[in-house]
Amino acid sequence: MAGKKQHHVWQMIQRGFGTKTGKDHQIWVFERDGPAKQTVTRKHGVQKHYLSEGDDHSADQILTDFEQSIQSTVQEARLASDGTQVPVDIVAPFISHLEMRSLFLRDEISRVGVFFFEQLTKMLTSPKNAKRFLLKALQENPNMISEKLDEFPLRDADRELAEAAVEHLLPETLNTASLELALFAPAFFNPIVSNMAETAKSSHIKAMQNGFTEIERTASHSKFNFVVSKTDTPIILPDTGVAFLKRKGATPISQKGDRISDIIAPIDETTYLHGFLDNRLARPEKTINLLLASCSYENFIARSPSSDFRKLQPKIGKYAQMLGEREMSQILDEKMKF
Repeated sequence: MAGKKQHHVWQMIQRGFGTKTGKDHQIWVFERDGPAKQTVTRKHGVQKHYLSEGDDHSADQILTDFEQSIQSTVQEARLASDGTQVPVDIVAPFISHLEMRSLFLRDEISRVGVFFFEQLTKMLTSPKNAKRFLLKALQENPNMISEKLDEFPLRDADRELAEAAVEHLLPETLNTASLELALFAPAFFNPIVSNMAETAKSSHIKAMQNGFTEIERTASHSKFNFVVSKTDTPIILPDTGVAFLKRKGATPISQKGDRISDIIAPIDETTYLHGFLDNRLARPEKTINLLLASCSYENFIARSPSSDFRKLQPKIGKYAQMLGEREMSQILDEKMKF
């Protein structure tokens, strides 16, 4: 990944779904709408300075070093027979690296942030809501005024007088403050919304700088057993790199509270790493491809423009969402309940 053009879909994995032509590997890209398009792996799943900020390229270097450390394990898994166990101490961080590096994760951080701040702005532009918000803040932080008064060197009698004055002035102060908050909210929150994409990029890069081994999600993935699964017919590679199977549906990124039953990580067109908790449940390639397509964010790739793959295009993005608007609205309503 070194250089200005940095891949959010690992190029080495992409090559397992391509045909080598000279120095390039040809692949077919399937998006939700339109015909499949042929390109090469070095041009797919790539962005300029994807993991760089200014002169800071440390996240990109960390990712590159990690890829180099695990690529031999991936190559060995491609050649292994069906059912071969793979070391969890290598595969668990590999899975974390797939979900964390994806463009989907960064864009979702931005989308969720924009939604919350836009809704918060709309809510607080009402003076009535602004006053309720301030009252709730006082209720949830009952020592706020007392702690503020602690900053002043007041004698006991003066302290009592100050507390009485605050109590007397509080209702009018809240009325004034709520009007000011309602007027000020757009000016305060709109720049946050405008800069959310850059904020999401910075947050994403910071998370990547922590690596993939000693993190919470890797510890969660380490509870799974991982084996090589071989297929009789070709499978696809989603741009998110991995699918986490749940009791209902699937997701391209695991979150706290998810009850993940299986992890599917394709490494070439007839091989995927399969993580499972108890029993290994075999699934037909048709089901695997359906789940992988549904966990794709913008596209998936394959070696050929098969009609079976084209039928999967409408499924792209079905599960590529951390939180739906309904869920986000419920969270906001709960947090802002007056």
